[in-house]
Amino acid sequence: MSELSALLDRSLRERLLRAQTAGCECMVKTPIPSYHEDICKYRLCVEALEKIDQYQAAMLLHESDIRELGQEVERLTLEVKGWEDNDSLYGVDEP
Repeated sequence: MSELSALLDRSLRERLLRAQTAGCECMVKTPIPSYHEDICKYRLCVEALEKIDQYQAAMLLHESDIRELGQEVERLTLEVKGWEDNDSLYGVDEP
């Protein structure tokens, strides 16, 4: 995730948390979002924060997959380089 993206996520998260605090407009006294009305500011903020968390988790997983793929490509590249060094890549046997 880029620094700008992280900054925007933090800024958005901070604003949502501030809006969430005492943001209930339907007078429900529970932190469970599903009990709040669909248009309640508290519920909307909680759901938005959950989506941000899901997005960030997906991005971390994606970055991890890319990193693992890169390591595998590097390993295979080194293996092929080893073949080139001893001509076995080209089917030439050493005497």
